[in-house]
Amino acid sequence: MNIRKRTLVILSILCAGLFLSACSHEVKENSSPSVTTIPTGEAEMVITPVPDPGGAIPQSSIPTKPTEAPTDLEATILPTQIPTIVPTQEAKDDIAHSNTVLKEGSFLYYKEGSYKRGDWTSTCKLVAENTETGVKKVLTSFAAEEFYLQEGSIYYTDHSDIYRINTDGSHKTKLYDGNAANASIIRITGDYLYFYFSMEGQIFRININGYSRNRKLLAQNAAEVTLLGDRIYYTVKGINDIADLDSTDRLFSMALDGSDKKEIYESYDLYDLTSNESGIYFIDLPTKDTSEAYLCKLDSSAVTTKLCTLKQEELSKKGAVSFNSHTLQLHCATDTTLYYSVTYRAVPNTELYSIGSNGDNHMLLLNIKDLSDLSPNAYLSTVRIDENHLILTIDCDDDAPQTYLLELSNSHASKLDTTIYLGSSLDILGDEVFVAKAQEPISYGLYGDFIYQRQKLSEFVR
Repeated sequence: MNIRKRTLVILSILCAGLFLSACSHEVKENSSPSVTTIPTGEAEMVITPVPDPGGAIPQSSIPTKPTEAPTDLEATILPTQIPTIVPTQEAKDDIAHSNTVLKEGSFLYYKEGSYKRGDWTSTCKLVAENTETGVKKVLTSFAAEEFYLQEGSIYYTDHSDIYRINTDGSHKTKLYDGNAANASIIRITGDYLYFYFSMEGQIFRININGYSRNRKLLAQNAAEVTLLGDRIYYTVKGINDIADLDSTDRLFSMALDGSDKKEIYESYDLYDLTSNESGIYFIDLPTKDTSEAYLCKLDSSAVTTKLCTLKQEELSKKGAVSFNSHTLQLHCATDTTLYYSVTYRAVPNTELYSIGSNGDNHMLLLNIKDLSDLSPNAYLSTVRIDENHLILTIDCDDDAPQTYLLELSNSHASKLDTTIYLGSSLDILGDEVFVAKAQEPISYGLYGDFIYQRQKLSEFVR
């Protein structure tokens, strides 16, 4: 009898289960899903559809896992087709980066609003503008020094995190949650973003689809980092002037996944690592009290060439000089030309030179003491390339820095007006200048209130 009762109870439970399953299946058949789960092989990404803001902006089809709601998604004039990131292992070098403004087609992406440098909580706005209609839209607020544009997405650091946002303002995604305040993005390739912690000397890569846990440490103790082709190049500094410790600097390369590490070059002092499409460039001081310094090129076949040799005996005819990272600097490189400077401390004076990426066309571009209206204690600090100009920042010790524009076509130098600018923010686009301008006298070190402005280049120079 007990067996018979138990059998009836089991049959009743099975029938009830089948009935509930059928009802549930019918409900799912007649309802629209609000969440889609996409298998990825590493984990599952949950994509929550973003409400359509009136049908004006087709939503991007980039698979993302938004960790913050997209900002300001009302109807706009942004591109009607947003390129989709297709995960691939093919290296893509067409990433653009800027401090203040980028252009893609008829659209500008630039910083706007005020920014308090030295205040960790201060942010400015990233704006998109259709240059054909003049209509603008705020994409997000951030505290980034630089931002990067590739394949319809903008990448940037915001305080301690790394984000990606589509160029239509949608799908703001946190890619890295951590201490990224001093991180520099160095490349986006395939599924991965590569960045460098300058303070810690660490090189990381993370998945661009939003898996912050999938970060990988590729190297540490790296002093400088650059990339060429499908390899990462970095220097590791020796410990100078301490007995019994290795004082040798070394240049290494490795594959993009951190494997196949190779030592490429070694010397007493290697610094100012930079690159263009044809090679890696650096300055080599072979010994502590060297009388010669070398400007070197390393090509993709790991062949090193000395582009030029600088001799202390010859340079000393112009003024006392000793070779170190302050008096001999490699500033920047275009696809065809390198720019470096030699500083004579006793005069004082700095000479700015250019040299072809193969060692040809070596010439003196500018003698800093010949610049007009220059402070007597001035010396060249940084050189950046923007459009058809070199942007020269002149430090003046206790005085405010001065900024000059050097036209590459004729070496004509123009001083900017007397307002203090955040030198790293100055970008030239066509006949316009985008820059962070000081609102009031600021302390040494450029900490204070700035506001991002744009104006005609002709109105910007004195």
